[in-house]
Amino acid sequence: MFKPIHGGKKILIDGNDGCTPYECWLPPVGYGSHADTGEVVKTDVIKRSQIKSKQYWERQPLPADWEKRVEAERRMKDIDPDYTDPELEDIRLREIRRIIYGVWFYNNGEPVYITGQHYMLLNYWKFQGKYFDYREPNRDYYYVLQYCIEDPNCLGLIEITKRKEGKTARSGLFLYHYIFRTEAMHGGIQSKTDGDAAEVFQKAVIAPWRKLPEFLRPIFDRSAGDSPSKELRLFNTSQKGRKKNTEDAALESFIDYKPAKPSAYDGPELHRYVSDEAGKLEGHSIADRHDVVMFCSEVDGKYIGKQLYTTTVEEMENGGAEFQKLVKNSNRDKRDKNGRTNSGLYTYFLPAYKTMYWDENGNVGFNKYGKPDEVKARKYFMNRRAALQNNTRNLASFIRKNPFTLDESFWIDGDQCLYDSGLLNEQLGIINIAENIIERGNFVWLNGERDTKVIWVKDKHGHWEICWNFKNEGESNNISRIGNLFRPGNTHRFVAGADTFSHSVVKDSRRSDGAMFVKMKYDAASIDPYNDAFVCSYRHRAPSTDIQYEDMLKTSVFFGCLILFESNKNNWKDYFIHRGYEAFLMKLNGYDDYGIPGNQKTHQQLAEVTEGYILNSIKKVFFRTLINDWLQFDLNNTTAYDSAMAAGYTLIADNRLLYNKPQSPLISLEEYGFRKTAIS
Repeated sequence: MFKPIHGGKKILIDGNDGCTPYECWLPPVGYGSHADTGEVVKTDVIKRSQIKSKQYWERQPLPADWEKRVEAERRMKDIDPDYTDPELEDIRLREIRRIIYGVWFYNNGEPVYITGQHYMLLNYWKFQGKYFDYREPNRDYYYVLQYCIEDPNCLGLIEITKRKEGKTARSGLFLYHYIFRTEAMHGGIQSKTDGDAAEVFQKAVIAPWRKLPEFLRPIFDRSAGDSPSKELRLFNTSQKGRKKNTEDAALESFIDYKPAKPSAYDGPELHRYVSDEAGKLEGHSIADRHDVVMFCSEVDGKYIGKQLYTTTVEEMENGGAEFQKLVKNSNRDKRDKNGRTNSGLYTYFLPAYKTMYWDENGNVGFNKYGKPDEVKARKYFMNRRAALQNNTRNLASFIRKNPFTLDESFWIDGDQCLYDSGLLNEQLGIINIAENIIERGNFVWLNGERDTKVIWVKDKHGHWEICWNFKNEGESNNISRIGNLFRPGNTHRFVAGADTFSHSVVKDSRRSDGAMFVKMKYDAASIDPYNDAFVCSYRHRAPSTDIQYEDMLKTSVFFGCLILFESNKNNWKDYFIHRGYEAFLMKLNGYDDYGIPGNQKTHQQLAEVTEGYILNSIKKVFFRTLINDWLQFDLNNTTAYDSAMAAGYTLIADNRLLYNKPQSPLISLEEYGFRKTAIS
C-alpha cells in the first residue's frame, strides 16, 4: 500500500482530516501484498457468480464437516505424529495465505482487493455473535491502516468515527492479526478507565479468539483456561513451574491490558498497542500517556511497533480537548526533518454520511455491494439538523455525535457551553476549512532598537496571529513622543485588552499563558470587512513577566492603541510607566487607577459583554484559539481560559463599561470657594 507496486494501481483515499489524500498502491489483480512488509505474491480471486449483478462479497466458510475431520486427524496423530489430513492442510495454508496477503473478489463486475487483516475480519472475526459484512468504508480504512503499517515514519493511526461503527472489534483484530503469527511480540490495550480496558480485552480479543478455528489459535497457555481474564499468552502451558512436554514451540507472544494512567506501560516494548476511546480519557492526560507509549514502540529512532487510537469524541472536559491537540499534532502535511508528524501518528476520520446503508427496498440496512447511500444519508442527517435549528444546544450535541467533518466531531455539547455553542461551532467549522485568513508572526523593534519602530515579521512559529494589517506600512506606529514619554495616536481606531500570566497553575496542571487581543473599533461609516473585529491575537508563555509586558507594549505601539489590564496583577503598570508608555494604559470610568479588578463581578460582566458580541458579531471572529476558549469557558475556573479573558477585557475596554462603582456625592462649586455670578 505504501510503496509503489510494479504493475499495480495507485488510488487516493481521503483521510477527511484536511490533509493530502493517502496514496495507496493496490497490487495487480490476482496478487496480494504482505500484511507487514508489502511483499507481493499471487493470491486468490473469488467470484461467487458469473452474473454481474450476483457478484458480491460472501463469507468463505470452512467445510461443514471441518470439526469432525479435525478430530479424526487428531486421533491419527496419536498413532502417527507426522500425519496431517492433506485436504485440511491445503485449506489451512490457503486461509493463512489469504489472511497475510489478502484476496480479490468480484463485486458487481469489478475486481476488489481486500487486505489480509480485512479478510480475517470478514471471514473469521466473530464479534458479539455476528460476522462483519463487506462495506466500502471499511475497505478504505484497511487500505489506510495497511499504508500506516508499511510506512516506516508512521507510528500508527488515529481513527475517529461515530458510534456503533465496529472500531472496538477492529482494534482487537489489529492486535491479534500480528501477534498470533509473530514470535516474541507484545500487544497492549488501554482505555478511558481501568475497567473499560478489561472489557475491551474480553469483548474485542478473547471472545472472537475463542470462536477461531484451531489453525488460527496457536499454542497458548491453558493454565488460565479457555477464557483468560488478564492476558492472552501464546506460551506453552506451565505446570508446577515447568513447561508441559510438547513437540511444538510456542510463539511466546502475548496480549494484555493496563490501567488508564499514563505510566502503566512505561518500560516494556509494545509491538501493537490500542488506545481505546482515546478522546474520552477520564482523570488522566492523553498527551502524557502518548508521551509514554510512543517510546515503547520505538528503538534507536526506528518504529518497532504500530499503534491504533480509536474514539468517538465526547464531552471536551473529559479528554476531548487534549485529544484534539493530539489530532492536530498528527497532521501529515506538517512533518519534522525526520519526515514524521509531532505525534508520529496519522489520522483517519469517517463522516457520518458514509456509515448508513439502505437495501433495495429503501430500508436501513446495507447495500449488498457494500456501498453507502451518501445522498440519502446526508438528507437524513440534514433533516435532523433542521429540526434542531431552534435549539442550538441540542443541535451542537447531535452534530458532534454524527459529524460530517473532523472539526464537527469536536463540537461542544450545548449543555457544557456558557455561550451559544451552535454559533461558535459553526464559525469554527468555517474558519477551520478557510485558507490564508490568519498570518502568524512576531512584532519586533526595527533593528532590535527599542522605542524606534515596531514592525511585523512573518514567522510560522511566531507568538502573534493577525487577520488584518495596515495597507501602508506608514499607517502603523501612530504615536507621538515628547522627550522619553510616548502617547498613542490610534485610540479612535483600535483598543486592546490583556490577561497576563501568573506563576500559579490551573486545575489541569498547566501553567497559564499571557494573552492579548487588539480589536478594531466599530465605525458606522466604515466599509472595512474587519470593522468591529478582533484583528490581532497574542498567546504565549514568555520566559519572564518583563518579556511578556514588552511583547504587549510592542503590540500597543504597532496599533497605536490603549490597553486594559487586570489590576490585580500590577507589575505591568510599573513596567509601562518605567518605559515611558504610561499614556497607553487605560483607566475605566469610575476608577481612580489603571486597569480593572479581577473579581467575580467583573468576570460576570465580562461573560455578559462576550455573549452579546458572539450573538451579534461571531462572523467577525477568525481566531481558533479564542473560539475554542469560548466553547469551554468556565466562570468558576477563568484562569484556564487566557484567550477568553483577554478578549473579554478587550470588549470591556472597547465599551469603556462603567462598573457601578460607588460614587462620592456631587460637590457644589461653592464648597470649593467659587461664587455664583449672574450672566449678563
